[in-house]
Amino acid sequence: MSLAYWGSDQRRFVDADGRPVALLDDRDGRLWTVIKRDAQPVAAILHAADVEAESELIQAAAAAALTLENERLAAELAASAPSTDV
Repeated sequence: MSLAYWGSDQRRFVDADGRPVALLDDRDGRLWTVIKRDAQPVAAILHAADVEAESELIQAAAAAALTLENERLAAELAASAPSTDV
């Protein structure tokens, strides 16, 4: 399973290192599923196309959404914190 994040600055999906990711279905039957929140892309998961992988996909999507939300909140908190430079 692979995970790509929506890079809002780049307006495309990127990997954990910020490199662009093309959402092309894999030749061995794996498919990309885009995860959205409030109708906006958040992440995409490359997963097995079979039905058995569905519950794993749902769990991975939930974990990805939670991780991204935590990162967003941490960035907002850091941006709003008063500067400690003297």
